[in-house]
Amino acid sequence: MLKELLYQQVPTGPNTILHLKLYEGTAFDYSLSGNSGALAGTAAFTFPGVDLDGDSDYIQVADSTDFNETSTITAACWANSDDANITTNQIMVSKYALTGDKREWNFYLNTDQKVQLELSEDGTNAADKLWSWTTDSAVTVAQWHHYAFTFNAGAFLVYVDGISVDITDANANAGTILNNDDAPVLAGAQFLDSGIPTRALFFDGKIDDVFMFTEVLPAHEIRSIYEVTRRRYGV
Repeated sequence: MLKELLYQQVPTGPNTILHLKLYEGTAFDYSLSGNSGALAGTAAFTFPGVDLDGDSDYIQVADSTDFNETSTITAACWANSDDANITTNQIMVSKYALTGDKREWNFYLNTDQKVQLELSEDGTNAADKLWSWTTDSAVTVAQWHHYAFTFNAGAFLVYVDGISVDITDANANAGTILNNDDAPVLAGAQFLDSGIPTRALFFDGKIDDVFMFTEVLPAHEIRSIYEVTRRRYGV
């Protein structure tokens, strides 16, 4: 009851297709779209979020028709890495199978302590089909931050703590359509076609409050999500 009194709740609308309030001790989908997740490995609920060991832990949400949007999406989460100096890319949220040409999108912290976003137009990693965007500035990754990105028919934005940050396109490509395939949504890892997450890319730390929308949230709404939820993370 005390937590409910202290922390306001983020309202969800018809375009919200996933909302995992992991701080509640459940992977239930509070968007009421039926996309509840399941913990794998030794992942454990804590407050706030789920604690992931960087070795075998993740949260998996099965693919569904709710995730078929190919032109406008928003995804967001809170994350706190246990590694102050990341030496291997750490996935925050992904819908991206490394093999089988089922790449969709991949949102992670890279080894430069920057936020990186990868999206594929056709599921492949061909130079003119896979786009990669990286924040220009590093982030103090070993503390709670709110991370979000939007895709709008080829236009990309990345947000850190409710603020749109400068990003650089690594390969100067910007397609207008995002691949739609059957890769599951994972928080804390990236999938292989065989069904085993790529071990080198597990997230080591805590992840919470995972959102997906079939719309491009405007900047003020992403800022509002950050402001409404930040107290939960001591920010």
